[in-house]
Amino acid sequence: MRMKLCINGESRQLRVVRRGDRLTVTFEDGREADLRILSAQDGSFELERDQGHGRIHGAGAAVGNARHVWVNGRTLAYERQCPAEAAGGAPAEESLAASIPAVVLEVLVVPGDRVTAGQRLATLESMKMVLPLQAAHDGTVRAVHCAAGQSVGAGVPLIEVAPDERAA
Repeated sequence: MRMKLCINGESRQLRVVRRGDRLTVTFEDGREADLRILSAQDGSFELERDQGHGRIHGAGAAVGNARHVWVNGRTLAYERQCPAEAAGGAPAEESLAASIPAVVLEVLVVPGDRVTAGQRLATLESMKMVLPLQAAHDGTVRAVHCAAGQSVGAGVPLIEVAPDERAA
């Protein structure tokens, strides 16, 4: 996914790829940072980066597409962008999927429900972590491909959200 990071008033574009509990962040200049997710639930998260000579811990919070991370006394603010938004267009249809194998604890929407950015659509559990699936943009639930109690694999589409026509 693409992110827009704002540090000291300067905006930078970066790309984030999640594989299980690992994040690889690629900056505009090609530099990469590997992070480990220590915990993530209810819109808050804790990250760790091993730098060879020590570890850096960070904590953060997510509300909709907005994110704030606190690392070594610094606050970083950034926002998640849908691929079409990054290109300057309307949000693309979104298929939400588990990033790691999980069990669906609850599904909070049905097809036809209108949702808002950041709204929790389902809750998953994996390795004793509770993982919320949240809408990236306002829209309408187009399909639900899971049910409570179901085991799901990583990357399998669980809920599809069509963008709000007003954003198009």
